[in-house]
Amino acid sequence: MTSSSSSSSSSLATDTYDVFVSFRGEDTRNSFIGFLFQALGTKGINVFKDVEDLKKGESIAPELLQAIQASQVFIIVFSENYASSTWCLRELAEIRNCDERRVIIPIFYDVDPSVVRKQSGSYEKAFAEYEKRFREDEVKMEEVQRWRQALTQVANLSGWDIRNKLHCEQIEEIVERIIKILGPKLSRLPKDELVGIEFRVKELTNLLHLESVNDVRVIGISGRDGIGKTTLARALYERISHQYDFRCFIDDMSNIYGDTGSLGVQKQLISQFLNEKNLKIFNAIDGAYWVWNRLHKARALIVLDNVDKGEQLKLFTGTEIYVHA
Repeated sequence: MTSSSSSSSSSLATDTYDVFVSFRGEDTRNSFIGFLFQALGTKGINVFKDVEDLKKGESIAPELLQAIQASQVFIIVFSENYASSTWCLRELAEIRNCDERRVIIPIFYDVDPSVVRKQSGSYEKAFAEYEKRFREDEVKMEEVQRWRQALTQVANLSGWDIRNKLHCEQIEEIVERIIKILGPKLSRLPKDELVGIEFRVKELTNLLHLESVNDVRVIGISGRDGIGKTTLARALYERISHQYDFRCFIDDMSNIYGDTGSLGVQKQLISQFLNEKNLKIFNAIDGAYWVWNRLHKARALIVLDNVDKGEQLKLFTGTEIYVHA
């Protein structure tokens, strides 16, 4: 895609997303947007990422429409040339058509909010071009008016004017607000698996002593197959993970360890933390050092499901840690 935005995964039609980002790529992709995506990913926020093939033709691709409809929060990054992209404007208009309960957050990257609101400056120039191009097409002219209305409405919402400000600080504030909007994700688990789980989640939360800032807690959940250990672990993870700088849920520890050993588990752990797929780690000793060096000063949550041998937990210092609760 040459111009706009949007933000995770290739299975567009079936996934749901926490956040959809609309932006003009030529203005922001290699600067603010890149850092924003990284910050959201690090916090475990599922962001729809743009795909070049979806930006062809005159209308928004069905997959992109589905991604918009499946998102909970929308971030609109207004830049100097945002209005010169018909794709950005079409996205914006579709976002405005979504359920009013969804949250839209405008970010003014390098343009004054009043320029967007009133369509002056570069926005006025872009709309003059559209009106000239489409003056003989009544349907297109109506669409242009919808774009104008969407810009005015969204620019009037509470957001961030980040001009002449440190982007790292602004991104941190934006991510924290999104975390508060999204809240715990426990409701995303299948409803039939949630019956009676609140009490058990509360018990585990108490065992973790989350108020302890400079401490390490290890809790093991053991029992026979089919009693809901995985559901409980996932529910706990979804409930508290937003409180941590780094978080990771590895689904099938036994199989991963059996196929790739400690190094494979370490690579998956680091990959989930940093969204980094091509890790230059060649042995378990280096992996243990890397994980420890990265996490020993951080607040991190790691859930390892289906652990059946103590040796599978030699990820950090080479020492087995196996606790039952």
